[in-house]
Amino acid sequence: MTTPSHRYPSSRLFAGILERVKENFHNGIQQAETVSRATIDVQESSSVPDYAHKMNGSVFMKHFATIAIEGMLGDFIQMFQDVVMKRLVEEGMRAKEAGLLPDDELSTPSTPVAMQCPEPQAVVLSVPFSALSDAVIDISENATPRRFRFIDCSELVHGCTLRVLEYSDLSAQSYATISYVWRGVIGPATASMAKYGSFAVAGAIDGDPISIDVLLHVCRACLLDKIPLIWLDRLGIIQTSREDKAWQIQRMYSVYASCTKCYVLPGGTRRLASIGEPTLWIHRGWTLQEAVAPKECSVVIQWECTSGRFGNPRKPLGTSGTVEEIVSGESAQIELSSLLKASVAENVEFRIPSGPGTWKGQKIDITIRIFGTDEEAGWRHAFALSAALTPVDEVVDPQCIKKKTAFWRSAQMRTSSRPVDMVFSIMGLFGVTLNPRKFETHDRLGATIALAREILKQGGSPAWLATSLSLPENPSIRSFPKFPETDKAGAAVYEVGSQRLEAAELMQDVDVLEYGNPASCRAC
Repeated sequence: MTTPSHRYPSSRLFAGILERVKENFHNGIQQAETVSRATIDVQESSSVPDYAHKMNGSVFMKHFATIAIEGMLGDFIQMFQDVVMKRLVEEGMRAKEAGLLPDDELSTPSTPVAMQCPEPQAVVLSVPFSALSDAVIDISENATPRRFRFIDCSELVHGCTLRVLEYSDLSAQSYATISYVWRGVIGPATASMAKYGSFAVAGAIDGDPISIDVLLHVCRACLLDKIPLIWLDRLGIIQTSREDKAWQIQRMYSVYASCTKCYVLPGGTRRLASIGEPTLWIHRGWTLQEAVAPKECSVVIQWECTSGRFGNPRKPLGTSGTVEEIVSGESAQIELSSLLKASVAENVEFRIPSGPGTWKGQKIDITIRIFGTDEEAGWRHAFALSAALTPVDEVVDPQCIKKKTAFWRSAQMRTSSRPVDMVFSIMGLFGVTLNPRKFETHDRLGATIALAREILKQGGSPAWLATSLSLPENPSIRSFPKFPETDKAGAAVYEVGSQRLEAAELMQDVDVLEYGNPASCRAC
């Protein structure tokens, strides 16, 4: 990345200082050479031949040292200059993230260009919007078990048709995935989000209906990001086939790990949620893997403003990010890791452009609540997931113990309508593949024991032990904490004495031991 010097006057200042240092050094070298040659001339006129020979050797060494030192200092100056410019570039990037660069640099949504999809093995579904609203879709008639299925984004956005394509492997195409909750936020959608209606899928009627408008926004984001296909479990899995479900669950980690990008729908498939609206996305078991496995992850939200930025103006590093419009005045996407860090920080400001060439923009009043209903528990969930997303330092932690501990801690705060899914949803994070057909829906204990055995068999560490420090003991398997219950709000809870406490509250001691108090981050 190059940084124009006219954008950052300090770069010209540093360049001038470096030139002056270099010039002074060369002048000093020349003066030293002049003195040395004058001394040599005097010494060469001496009548003592041995002394002259010694001085000639000394002169050679001085010249050699001079050249060597000059070369070393030249390398040092170049290195110093590179470091300075690197810092200037980094400061510029931080300033941009913090909203300290002109607003006209923010991107505006463009019309997404249609993209050609790779030739599929089969087209299992093709339904126009006019026939899709209020319909119950069944892909089993044309789908072949043990294959991967994707929505054609171009056909949805430009052809107003839901087209599902089938492939035999994941490597042949670039695709995105969707992370969402089976039952999301309630309440009516805005008029702009209810143009085309919704549909259901046979075998998954108990989940929220899928809004065609929500799919349109996500597929538009895909095309803007140059991704032609998107995977949605409701349509990617034959919901009426036990065989296909078991096969897909075993490959779920690969589906998310191999995707180009994952789009998070915290509000579910019924409608988009706003950034200040509490959701249960971070409480659900499967969403941990869906957030951690992909190379890139963005949160898709309802957004009525233009593209903007957010961050702590006093300490932008680590709390800043960009809001990128998808559909102007309706939706936007934000990088997941940036939003998580901002949600546990204090004094985070959101700003939108107030005119071309302005520097700080207009401040808008927004509080981040999208990761939890209860503020304290929400911070802890966001803090735990942020830790799970932190890149591994292979020098300090070559076995990734800290990251794997973060996986267990975040998983222990989550719930699933099928208890056994709490194991299937994380097994891929530890490089384990269990056969789902060997376990009953409520056999979380049996699946947990099988997972632990496989981890140890592969030479892994029992990173789950850290989660047992402050949670009630599991009477059936002492090295694991007791499995939490699910309350009416969908949160993981424990009975402690006469109280029912969220797992996130009880995890406080573990968080303090590993990372310090999450609440203290809000003083940043």
